[in-house]
This record gives sequence, structure tokens and C-alpha cells, in this order.
Amino acid sequence: MTRSLQSADKRHLLSAAVGLSSDAAAIALHVNQGPVTAVQLLETGRGVIANTLFERSDVSVLERNYPEMARSFIDLRDQLDSPSSRDFLATPMHPAVPAETEGRQRQGAEIQLASLLETIRSQPGFNRFLLSVSEADMIKAALYGPIVVLNVSSYRCDALIIHHSGIRLLELPHLSQEAIDDHIDHLQSLETLEWLWDYIVGPILDDLGFSRPPSDSQWPHVWWVPTGKLTRFPLHAAGYHLRRSGETALDRVISSYGSSVKAIIRSRRRRLQTLAAGKHHNVVAVAIQHTPKQEPLNFAGDEIEAVLAICNLMELQHTEPQPYKYNVSSALEDCWIFHFAGHGSTHPTEPLHSQLLLEDWDRDPFTVESLLETNLSSKSSFFAYLSACGTGQILDEMSVDESIHLASAFQLAGFRHVIGTLWSVDDRLSVDMARMTYEFLRDEGIRDESISGGLHHTTRTLRDQWVDSETKAMHGKFGGSSSQRDGRVVVLHREPLHWVPYVHYGV
Repeated sequence: MTRSLQSADKRHLLSAAVGLSSDAAAIALHVNQGPVTAVQLLETGRGVIANTLFERSDVSVLERNYPEMARSFIDLRDQLDSPSSRDFLATPMHPAVPAETEGRQRQGAEIQLASLLETIRSQPGFNRFLLSVSEADMIKAALYGPIVVLNVSSYRCDALIIHHSGIRLLELPHLSQEAIDDHIDHLQSLETLEWLWDYIVGPILDDLGFSRPPSDSQWPHVWWVPTGKLTRFPLHAAGYHLRRSGETALDRVISSYGSSVKAIIRSRRRRLQTLAAGKHHNVVAVAIQHTPKQEPLNFAGDEIEAVLAICNLMELQHTEPQPYKYNVSSALEDCWIFHFAGHGSTHPTEPLHSQLLLEDWDRDPFTVESLLETNLSSKSSFFAYLSACGTGQILDEMSVDESIHLASAFQLAGFRHVIGTLWSVDDRLSVDMARMTYEFLRDEGIRDESISGGLHHTTRTLRDQWVDSETKAMHGKFGGSSSQRDGRVVVLHREPLHWVPYVHYGV
């Protein structure tokens, strides 16, 4: 795909091929090509816009180390990407180039580019320059915990498990597009969490050996890479929570998400910032209680107050920029932690237009597209906490292969970790979710493991409170008698599952 295209144009073209890579992977498995081939097909056909941004980052690194090679690469690449002169009307200023001459020029540029790429890849540290992720890279990435790629196709559905010992296939015979469609309108129901456990998450965790809660504080960590409509489901919350039997993902593993295996690998390559740098550990906090043309958020201010109180205890500097696009964008340039408490908006048909609603959202929106035009990877960006509705949500079915939403955009822009949400969140509970997560960071130290661990700890705590509330309601209804019928818990009163939608993207 031509690199000169804008992201919106790329997304429009890619929508015509949605699901194609998943079908290709399914067919490869059907003809016994193996799980490695299937993963590589998915990595090639999904996240094309992200891969373009990865290329930009790779070229920037090349420029810093080998500027002459980088200039030659850019010149040759742009020459091959430029439209043919036959696509334009000839003018005295720009006469048409004969087709034969233009063909020879392009052929020569292709030969030169191939030779140049060979030279670049012979340099130390550049052996995988612009290449897809290798099997060895994927296995190395799984040293921190298994990566589970969930391929959804009309032909078959499978889990492709990347483990430190290799890449293997786990068939999911009871999972289908039809079953997903049956549950997609009930994402926030306990029944959907149980279905996810029975047919997807439970079998995978059993296969991995995570068949019971850990006996100590050493929690195993799983990274989920869903495809298709499964990207909208809360895999991390799957299970039978009211049974208190440990038959849940929350009680067996820490869960994180990735838009692709390559995105996980690249996040790990970013240099981990340490607290020793002082001035580079700035917390940027934005709270908007009264957003123009939106319902008020009465607890957004309380959330930021709680977060900053904990940051002060950790002796972290903080700034609170004016809630306008220019001010927030400028603050992100020198930001280690970014915390936003306000409204988020998921665009139903154009995910690049999803945005955090700042004061000037209707005049100069702070969108996914504007984030993708920035590059903070060379800065000190570490953690973004997006406490708003649907910051990890995809509503446009034609864009699921690109995994475009606010959480992934912040990660692509350079943040090593992002906490986002799969749907609407409760204003009051958001205060507890943020406060408890930051308290975990205060107690355990701000490091990679603390972000996912903190969210997991907080979600389990709030889940347990929810289960206690439901149990009391059941006992009140039944007068203390049994609440079991045919082995299933009967619940006549149920509070919303406000603890479910928070998700972690990162390493």
C-alpha cells in the first residue's frame, strides 16, 4: 500500500479486505501449514496502518545511526510510491515521461532498493529492518508469558499459542462467527462472561497449565490478541464469578491485550524509563467535569485529586494543562504518566475520529488520527490511563483488523502502557478504580509489572465486592436458604458489572 496515503484513505481501502487475513490463516491451518504460518499471515494482513507507523519509527532509528542510508532509502521508497506520470495530464511544466523510460526508471529503483535493504540489514541491530516478525522473535517475546492469538474465521476458530517452548495450535471447535454474533449484543452480561469461559478462555488456560488460582503471589501473565468481532469481548473477565470456585480468568492469570504480536514486541523494545531521571517523570493530569454539550461527570475532579495525592506521596511532579487540544498535546511532549478523567467518544463508522472530549472537542478534536500523527516513542512516555467511556472500543466492524481505538493510538504514539475501557464506565466507580490502581503502584513501585498487576489487583478487589453484594442480595431474598438450583446460581437482583470494562495494553 502506498505510504503517501493518509491514514483515513488507508483505512477505507483496508475495509474492503476485512477478515481476509483471518480466513487465510484458517485455510493454512486446514491444509496443515501449521500455527507459525497462520500467525505470520495474520501479522501481515492485520494492523497495516500500525505497521506503517512502525516503519516510520524504524526509519527514524536508521536516520540516527546511518543518515546517508536513511536518505537513500527514503528517496527510493518515495520514487516507487509516487503515482505514474500517466495518471496526470501533461503540462509544459510537467511533460509526460514515455512509458518505456518510466518503466526502466522504476525497475532500476527497485533493484537499488533491494540492494540497499540488504546492506541495511547487514548492519548491527538492523537485521530485521522492515521485515515481519520472525518465529524466533515471537518465541522470545513469550518469555514473559504466553501470547494467545485468537483467530476468528467463518471456516474455523483457533487459539494460536505462542509459548517460550514454541508455537502451537489449540482448536476451539465450539467457537464460531454465529456464536459470537449471538453474544455481541450482550457484552456486559454475566452470561457472556460464562460463555467466554466455557468455549474460549477456560480451555486455553487449562491447556497452558493455569488450571487453578496460583498458590503464591507470583501471578502468571497472559497476553490476548483477539481478531474479528472478538476484539470487543472482555476475555480478561471470563468466568463463573458467583461460584467463588476459581473458574475465572481473574482468579488464575493477569491479562493484557495487544493489537498484534508485533505491537507487543515493539513495546518491549522501548527503553524502560527509571525514576532516577527526575524531570522526565512528569505526570500530566486532565479532568473535565463539565464538557460542552455533554452530561456532567460529578466525580472526574475527585478522581484526579485522588490520583495526584498518591503521585505527591511518590514525589512525582505533575502539571494540569488547560483542557484544550493544543495545551494537552503540548503537555504530552514532556509526559511520563498521562491521566485523563472525562468523556470519551467512539465514532461508530470512522474509528480514526474517536476522541477524548476536551473543551474544544467540537472545534478542534483530539482524535485517534491526530494522535497517530505524533511520535512520542523517543520521549519519556510510559503510562497513559484513559478513564473515559470506550477508549478501547471498536464499533466499526470494517475496522476490526486494524484495532484502531484511543488506547491503541496512545500505545502507537509511544506510551509503553495504556489502561483503557471496552465500553461505558461508571463515574463514581472510576474514582475507586484509579485510586486503588495508583495505590498499588505506590506500594509495589512503578515498573512494567506494576501497571498490569495493579489493574488486575484492583479489578479483582472490586469484583469481590460485587460478588459479596450479590450474595447478600440472594440471601436476603431466600431467607438464608440455598441459592443453588441444578448447580447454577440463581440471582434475582444484580448490580451492573462496572468492574469489567477496564483493560491493559502493554508489556
